[in-house]
Amino acid sequence: MIYKVGISGASGRMGLEVAALLAAGYSLKGNHLEFADAVVGNSKLVEIEGVETRKLEAPAREPVHVWIDFSRPSATLALIETLDCPLVIGTTGFDDSQLERLKAYSKKKAVLLAPNTSPGMALMRKMLRALTGNLSDKFEIVLSEEHHRAKVDSPSGTAKQLLNLLSEQGLESGPVQVTRAGKLLGTHTVRLIASDEELSLTHRTYDRRVFARGALEAALFLAAKGPGWYSMEDVFID
Repeated sequence: MIYKVGISGASGRMGLEVAALLAAGYSLKGNHLEFADAVVGNSKLVEIEGVETRKLEAPAREPVHVWIDFSRPSATLALIETLDCPLVIGTTGFDDSQLERLKAYSKKKAVLLAPNTSPGMALMRKMLRALTGNLSDKFEIVLSEEHHRAKVDSPSGTAKQLLNLLSEQGLESGPVQVTRAGKLLGTHTVRLIASDEELSLTHRTYDRRVFARGALEAALFLAAKGPGWYSMEDVFID
């Protein structure tokens, strides 16, 4: 089957990565994904990979089966006011009230919110969910993350998600250790440190395209789903 894909934030780093994969011809599990619409904010790009860009308020180019959003929270919330289809959200920085609005949309259409769309992070989260027992009595939990110097949010959305996961498991970490330097693409480490031993779990990104591929797999996954709130673990693990 052919699925039409729209990209919000198409002129950003991740939007361009997703567009490049689609333009090259992206097929998965017998299905073909096509780049059909590109929403941008303030960009001088009038065309991305052969697709004319538009502002959100402009008419849509053609019907779209699923949208991928790598923009900013306010743009994401404006986007859902115009949609009636599944949505993959890679945007970070939502506050509680904004998340509630996204969850309200998920009662009508499938939504997947993931600050990190790589399969490796989905596996890392699955592994951390397996932590049980009175670990806080034996280990100190330390979470660290590294990204390029231009990354705005600190700590990262992925780090905040990991903190929430650890808290759900009854494990509390101190302040996230944050590094912003050079062109680092993203490293997240959870360390369990005792007086005479340490267990460490690290996810390290080598190529930004892994997030783009993950977003497209998530888009294909959502295209066949009914309303609901989904995660990358649903795509890659469960």
